[in-house]
Amino acid sequence: MKIIDEIIIRQSKRVNGALRSFLAKAYLFFIRIKNKIKYGDGRIFNQINIELGRRCNRKCSYCPKSKFPEKNDERKMSFKIFKKIVRELENINYSEKVCFSGYYEPLLDDDIVRHVRYVRKKLKKAKIIIYTNGDMLTEKLYKRLKENDVLLAVSLHGENVNKKYQKIKKMTGGKNTVIKKKITERILSTRGGLLEVENKEVKTSCIFPSLQLTVDVDGNVILCFDDYFSENKFGNVKEKNLLKIWRDESFKNVKKDLLSGKPEREICKHCFRID
Repeated sequence: MKIIDEIIIRQSKRVNGALRSFLAKAYLFFIRIKNKIKYGDGRIFNQINIELGRRCNRKCSYCPKSKFPEKNDERKMSFKIFKKIVRELENINYSEKVCFSGYYEPLLDDDIVRHVRYVRKKLKKAKIIIYTNGDMLTEKLYKRLKENDVLLAVSLHGENVNKKYQKIKKMTGGKNTVIKKKITERILSTRGGLLEVENKEVKTSCIFPSLQLTVDVDGNVILCFDDYFSENKFGNVKEKNLLKIWRDESFKNVKKDLLSGKPEREICKHCFRID
C-alpha cells in the first residue's frame, strides 16, 4: 500500500502517466471491494477533506494564494457545521481518513485541538490527518495532537529546510509525522489552470473525486481542492446530508467521466491537458 500511495497520492515522477493511471484504477477497485464489505456500499469515499479556514502564513509559488492573496481571508467553518459533518460520518460508522486540509494552515487555528478531539470522540477508528507547513508546530501542540492519534503530514517550505526538518524530527521522534521536502520537484497541479508550475501533472483518468469527498470552508462539497474558487459545487452540508450530496446523480456522472478519461468540466481539462 505504501508503494501505491507514493505512485498515486504523492505523484511520484518515477512512474509514467499510463502506469499511474492503471495502478490508480486497480487501487480504486480494491477500495470499492473493501468498502462494500465494510459499509455495504462500495462507492463510499475513503477520505474526507475538510477546510476549516482560509488563513495561511505562507504564499507558496505552487499555491493559488501566491497569485490571489485577497483570498487569504478570515473565514472559518462554524463548529456547528463541523459537528454536523462528523455526526453524519458517525451514523455510518466511518473509520477512514479525516483530513484537515485546503487553502489554509490548520495549526494557525486556535481551535484545531477542539476539532480533533471531537473527531476522535465520535469516530474512534478514523485516521485523522493534518496537512501543515509545520511553522506553528510546538512541543506542547504536538503532544496534544499525539494524544488524539493524529498524523501530521508536514510539507517544508522556504529557507533552512534541512534545519526545520531536523527540528521537527527531534520534536516528534519521527512518530505520527510524515515530513516532505523538495515539494517543487514533485509532479504538481496547475490548480485548474491558475498557476504555471514545473513538472506539470498530466492525467489520462482521475480517481480522486471517486475516493475523496471535499468540503470547503463555506460548507460546499466541491469536485476537489484544485477548485480554488469553489466553482464546481454539488451541494452544501448546511442544507443537505453529506451522503445525499455524495450520491447526487450529477456528481456521479462527473466522477464516471473522469474515470473514463473524458473530462467535461473546464477545470478538469487542465489536468488532462485538453485545450
